[in-house]
Amino acid sequence: MADAVVALREALAFSPDNVPLRLHLSRTLLDAGRLAEAAAELREVLARAPDHAEARMAAGMCAQKLGDHGGVVENWWRLRDELDPEDLRDLARSALRIGAREKAQTAYERRSEEHTSELQSPCNLVCRLLLEK
Repeated sequence: MADAVVALREALAFSPDNVPLRLHLSRTLLDAGRLAEAAAELREVLARAPDHAEARMAAGMCAQKLGDHGGVVENWWRLRDELDPEDLRDLARSALRIGAREKAQTAYERRSEEHTSELQSPCNLVCRLLLEK
């Protein structure tokens, strides 16, 4: 994997604005557990292509692994309509942890739409979210 990172960095030296190449590097770094480097590359991708959904998803995953709840919310909130139920749950938890209760409730309600058996009152949503592990 180290060879791939070196090769991708060399290619980026010749084409620094190549978003797909930089995204590929960030995914390679993420897969290798080199989270800080992956986060830096994803910031570069998003600086060049702020609406890039795949980069936003990867940035949210990276932020989640780093324990950066603000980063999860910043990136995944834009994707909330496309997230699967587990990612919606994680978005809601991160939003709650940074004090963004309305976003937490919205994300959890969207998740509950997929799981209609869950209690859906705002109080129950927040309580359940706090109790889930």
